[in-house]
Amino acid sequence: MVGLVVLVLVVAAAGGAFLMAGDGGNEELPPLPELSADEQEYADALAQVAQDHQRAGEDEAACVGAAIVEVVGVDALREAAAPENLDAGLTMIRIFGVELPDDEVRELGRRLDRCVDAVEFLVAGVAPREVKQCIRTNVSEDDVAYALAASYVGSDETFQTTDDDLRAKAGRCVPGLNQD
Repeated sequence: MVGLVVLVLVVAAAGGAFLMAGDGGNEELPPLPELSADEQEYADALAQVAQDHQRAGEDEAACVGAAIVEVVGVDALREAAAPENLDAGLTMIRIFGVELPDDEVRELGRRLDRCVDAVEFLVAGVAPREVKQCIRTNVSEDDVAYALAASYVGSDETFQTTDDDLRAKAGRCVPGLNQD
């Protein structure tokens, strides 16, 4: 997570704020799944954190919460933390001990990408225009969505690999990003 946070801070320092596309996201969000009461409680808690801390719009946040619950599963979330305690770790559910195998991390990335435009998530508010264009050219939607999902529930190794890859690609656009 540190690298992704560093990327966000460096990109923001290049000219703007880091915001989730609150009313942009993907044009048409997928329909929300039917969730049990338990699942809905977790999805709502995760959605609220996405709104509060990641500036997601209500619909995008609901989609993110549902996607995480569907892929991670309510049993794993319940073992990790009560819904009201997820506020401390939405961006790193893995800090509660929830880690998924790589194929499930990729699936979560695909689902999150249907909720928000992952590249826009990375570059929203960033100026100058040439930095945005460079990032859009060098970092694919898949790369960003996978790194985002890995930051939530990937193993340390998966997270580090995706973070390094994302930093290497975006580093072409933001001088000093790959300097530790």
